[in-house]
Amino acid sequence: MLVCFVVLVGAFGAYAYALNSELSKLKNQIDSTNSKRTFSFFWQGPIAEKFNVTTFWMNITFQKINETHLIITVKINDLARAYVGVVFDVNHNGEIDKYDLGYSYGAIAYYIGTDNTTIHYFAQPAYLGPYREDSQRFFEEFAECSFEDLHTCEFDPELGYTYIITVNLQDVLWPSSHKEVELINDLIHVEYAFEVAVEFSFGMELIA
Repeated sequence: MLVCFVVLVGAFGAYAYALNSELSKLKNQIDSTNSKRTFSFFWQGPIAEKFNVTTFWMNITFQKINETHLIITVKINDLARAYVGVVFDVNHNGEIDKYDLGYSYGAIAYYIGTDNTTIHYFAQPAYLGPYREDSQRFFEEFAECSFEDLHTCEFDPELGYTYIITVNLQDVLWPSSHKEVELINDLIHVEYAFEVAVEFSFGMELIA
């Protein structure tokens, strides 16, 4: 009788361990899913023709690295050198407007470090202009200052550019403003080359 009891306890313990292991694995999968989201946008017709492609696409991936930082990866099938513009709702009024400060992230290297391998890019602060007739808008005012090392850029001669932007969720204003602003919503404006722009919500779970 004692032997049977021990075997039963051992079997239950093994079951509980397996169950906890599966639950832990499922939780990790959920956490991984909640920490990364990708949005894909496509344009044809006149916009695609401006980039000499049949379909122009822009893939935007948001990945939460930790409680304070987010990585935004923007892939674009353009072979020309342009820029990606990003604006958050930093004034917390529930919309992206001209009072929200943004950055223009360039694809051209600003300078190469003394080791001849570290490439530095610059980002320029900017303000959005008004909506156009096609319901799109783009950066209109650019600050005279610029900041280094806020992003990197990779180029594939067949696929185009990939911009990798690091965002501090607790300080999304310009470094020179000496004022920290923490994001409280997931509104974002992303534009490219004064030709295409999208505004959407990228997921509260990534900044909560």
